[in-house]
Amino acid sequence: MPFCKNCGAHNDQGTSICENCGAALDVSVGGPALPLKKPRVSLLLAGLVGILFMGMGQVYLGRMGRGIVILFSGVLTGVLFYSFMVTAFFSIGIAFGLLRLFLWIWQIYDAKKLTERYNSVLESTGKAPW
Repeated sequence: MPFCKNCGAHNDQGTSICENCGAALDVSVGGPALPLKKPRVSLLLAGLVGILFMGMGQVYLGRMGRGIVILFSGVLTGVLFYSFMVTAFFSIGIAFGLLRLFLWIWQIYDAKKLTERYNSVLESTGKAPW
């Protein structure tokens, strides 16, 4: 089903002009010009690599800003966790450890949802969503 690169509308197979806006359709291109992102790769990056470098799944998906914020949040919570664990403020260290664990689990879930959204928009419009 060809899509219009001008307005993003779906058109019937075999049409050469967009039924929505009248723009010429490139019927020689059958699918999206950009490759789809692989869900396994984004989950692997977010899960395994994310243990040390949180946010890599988001960087893989093109959400560089979000990935960097998650990376710095992970580093900050990790430093605070280890700092408080070696002092007398053990309970505060536990809180930062739990926060880091929550952040790690959330960034895996976020990478999964971003992959689904990216691929869905790319399949329907032919353009990356961000």
